[in-house]
Amino acid sequence: MVSMRLGVKDNSRKKELEAQEWYHGFRSRKDVSVLICEPGAFLLRATDSTNFTTIVISVMNEKRELHHLTIVFANGLWQLGVLKDKGKNARGFKTIVELVNHYKAHPLPIKTTLKKAVTRPSWLIKHVQVSFEEKIRFH
Repeated sequence: MVSMRLGVKDNSRKKELEAQEWYHGFRSRKDVSVLICEPGAFLLRATDSTNFTTIVISVMNEKRELHHLTIVFANGLWQLGVLKDKGKNARGFKTIVELVNHYKAHPLPIKTTLKKAVTRPSWLIKHVQVSFEEKIRFH
């Protein structure tokens, strides 16, 4: 699996993603499982795996099963991880927002569309609101 690396040059991409009501930032699978309660309900979240940030779509299908689909960056485009090695069937997008908009109108591999966004709560801090300064050393 190729994980996403958004560097300093990708700041506009970070801001675009963080501006979306359906993007929750870093949240665990356990945290979001109680938020997604109906078929087609979805959110995007970040997870830290082996020092890389991976973006995941958490969505409930028509059978009321919760799925967590990774989004990968391959050949300069964003796509679903489950489709990465599918060749022509793997549709790629310039941005994650374009990918989400596509799957609002077209079914995911789990046979559902993204229907209802689970919005980020106001108390959840966005990544762009956090900045780190120099490390403080204690002797």
